[in-house]
Amino acid sequence: MAMISILAIIAIPTYFSFLKKAKRVEAESALNTIYKLEMIYSSEHGGDYTDDLDALGFDEELKYYTISITIDQSNPSAGFKATAKGNIDGDDDLDILSIDETGNLVHESED
Repeated sequence: MAMISILAIIAIPTYFSFLKKAKRVEAESALNTIYKLEMIYSSEHGGDYTDDLDALGFDEELKYYTISITIDQSNPSAGFKATAKGNIDGDDDLDILSIDETGNLVHESED
């Protein structure tokens, strides 16, 4: 019985860590897609970016994350920041990732 308890103490945290990493792939994939769509949009609109997911043609339905995009409305060619936020383990903390016009993917806050 003690051996089972020891194995559980080791295995359960490892399992949840892998589960969070697997869920995080959803955000990384979505943000990389948005980056590519923003590059296409920018090339077709005089260098401007958009904060409109529909205008980009982004129609993926995400299970764990919500996506938002911010741009400088007074200078839409200055850049963008797309952010994915999700609660992937049921606690009060959010997992937050972002990507910008340089393609720099950042894990801002770990859930």
